[in-house]
Amino acid sequence: MLDALFTALEDSHFAFEWSKPYDKSLTIVVEQEKINVMITEAIKRSDHKPTQEEVLRQKREIYWRPRQWDYAATSELKITIESCEFSFIQRTWTDGKRRKLEQLLGEVFVACKLIPASVKKERVERAEAEVRRREKEKRRAEEAVKKAEYNRKAEAVQKLANAWQEGRLLREFANGLRSAAAAVDLPEEKKQEISTIVEWSLHHADYVDPLTDLDWTIAQFRPPRWMF
Repeated sequence: MLDALFTALEDSHFAFEWSKPYDKSLTIVVEQEKINVMITEAIKRSDHKPTQEEVLRQKREIYWRPRQWDYAATSELKITIESCEFSFIQRTWTDGKRRKLEQLLGEVFVACKLIPASVKKERVERAEAEVRRREKEKRRAEEAVKKAEYNRKAEAVQKLANAWQEGRLLREFANGLRSAAAAVDLPEEKKQEISTIVEWSLHHADYVDPLTDLDWTIAQFRPPRWMF
């Protein structure tokens, strides 16, 4: 069967690769695409029925278990051709009751000519999917940067607003303290201490109030240099 298949492929100018020491699959080269060709015997799997010896051993050895499956040769041959690059691109033919493999070699030959187109299509689709993945990742990264910058500005503005509110509170406190001191009769020494507190509070209010230094306020809103 293989001789007939390879003769037909060779007559159609297909190339073959079988590297020494010949311990790997024979490869057919079609339109610069490599295809593996394998002929195997179909194997039947069935539930394993434990023997009496296995039953006795399982009783003696708690952690030992007999095998789950039995495998048996079926005497039915199977031919498989598959892409060396994408193993899921494949075709398989098996001996059947109606037709034997010898009668299916024409289909195998045609499939060898068709698989390269499927391989090229898969490669193109993967390349396009990779481009889409990279574009999506790029958009995700750009959105993450925008979101981070938005959050940074929101935090900066919130801090500035809190500082502005703190400045107003300090000024109100200073004016209230001055009014309270003026409304009562205090010794000159204590009046001086109150005046010191008032002046310091007003000075500190100017220090924390972002409206007193607009250049500094603008700098807090700008992106940091490491972002450029």
